[in-house]
Parts: sequence; structure tokens; C-alpha cells
Amino acid sequence: MGGGWWWRVVGIRGDELQNSGDLEGYPSDHGPRSSRHSPSRAIIILMTLSALLVTLVPSIGVAYLIYLFWQPPWTPLRIVGLVLTILGLLLVTVARVQLGKSFSLTPQARQLVTHGLYSRIRNPVYLFGFLALVGLILFLDKPYYLLAFLFVLPMQFLRARAEARVLEAHFGDEYRQYKARTWF
Repeated sequence: MGGGWWWRVVGIRGDELQNSGDLEGYPSDHGPRSSRHSPSRAIIILMTLSALLVTLVPSIGVAYLIYLFWQPPWTPLRIVGLVLTILGLLLVTVARVQLGKSFSLTPQARQLVTHGLYSRIRNPVYLFGFLALVGLILFLDKPYYLLAFLFVLPMQFLRARAEARVLEAHFGDEYRQYKARTWF
């Protein structure tokens, strides 16, 4: 399992997941696990499927919009928009899978995720979601929709700040060091 292509894409190896604290009942501060504590393949697959579901539903909506607007003229801006949308959605999915059980709709400190995309970017779901949305607006050839970012950007920055406060309060110096070596 650890050597499979999917686990390489999302940046998770079986032993990392087992020791990461992503699975309930598997705290990360007790070192290597014995085989009787190894997470089952079914649990790992269910975690991955839940991550994909959270990103799949919006992706289906975006795919439907692309289908509706799949007609000429194919300007360079629309092509760039399509590429940004697909790339953004793909990277949001990877970031969501790497987040594992640390994903929540409200700021919570379950585990400090620092692998994969999170080793360079603190908020890749927000960043790549923004990229996908900009790409979709360009593809739809509706530049005035960019005005929505006057509301979306401040909201996402406030949300990222609230999450940072919760993580810093819970993880202290470990989070501050992580913050110093990552972007946004």
C-alpha cells in the first residue's frame, strides 16, 4: 500500500498515516505501532473516500458548468481558465486528502499537518480553491464575477487567521516554527 501511486500522489505512506494521529485512537506521540494497532486498509480507504467526497461534489458542479459553456470562442484566456480550474481542483483534492481527519468546518486543533503540500503552504485548500475559482471565472468568460472576491478573500483570510490562532494556542512553539518556514 505505501508504495502505490495514489499514496505517492497525495504524499502519504501507510507508516506515516499510522503514526500521524490521523486515525482516532492512534496518537502520534507514542512512537511506532505494533501490528495489532495498524489501521486497516478499509479505514484508510474510507478516509480517502471521505476526502474525495468533500472535493468531488463541488468538482461535479464545476464539470457541469464547463459542459454548459463548452463552446467557441476558445480564447487564450478561456483555455488558461480551464487549465487553472482543473489544476486548482486537483490540488484542492490532494490537500484535502493530506489533511486527513484534521479537516473540519470550524477551527479545531486535532493534529498539526506538515507533510505534502502542507510542508510549504499552511492553507493549500484555500489557495488552490481560489485558483480553481479564478480559473472557472476566466473559463466562463465572466470577468465581472471577479467582484465576488471582494467578499470571498477577506472571509478566507479571516478564517485562516482564526485557524492559525487555534493551532498556535494548541501547538505553541511547534506551530510558530512551522509558520516561520511556510507561506500563507
